Amino acid sequence: MFLDSKLVSVLEDWHERCVETPEAWLFANADTKRPVHGDAIQKDYLRPAGEKIGLQGVGWHSFRHSFRHSFRHTYRTLIDDIGTPLGMQQRLMRHADIKTTMNTYGSAFEKTKRRANSRVAALVLPPAIKKQLKDRAKEVSLKNLKPETTAIQ
Repeated sequence: MFLDSKLVSVLEDWHERCVETPEAWLFANADTKRPVHGDAIQKDYLRPAGEKIGLQGVGWHSFRHSFRHSFRHTYRTLIDDIGTPLGMQQRLMRHADIKTTMNTYGSAFEKTKRRANSRVAALVLPPAIKKQLKDRAKEVSLKNLKPETTAIQ
């Protein structure tokens, strides 16, 4: 499995700072030396981190799936959004069948959907309409920049 070198560095740094356990757990409870319970990680770390960046309800059961699948959905959405070819997405997700990648995981960001629709519209609109829309956008922009003047009495 491929891990980005920056992620490997973060995990190595974390491993140096985490509680030592015979099994070398990355997320161990300091008292029990056993793995930290998932609910505690969700409550103490995932949800606050998500809220800090504007995501509500981040956790193991987001999207009504288990922990592993919540993050797999997010991963697929992100690699799709950056334009990763579908075949590569399938390999990165380790799916035997492209249908699993396409039909089960991920969804498009609203901004990405709007951008895609705008690109298609730009391709199919006749040049005259494109020019009218561009001129209208400039007009609106200029109106917003003009200061209002009032007569002095």
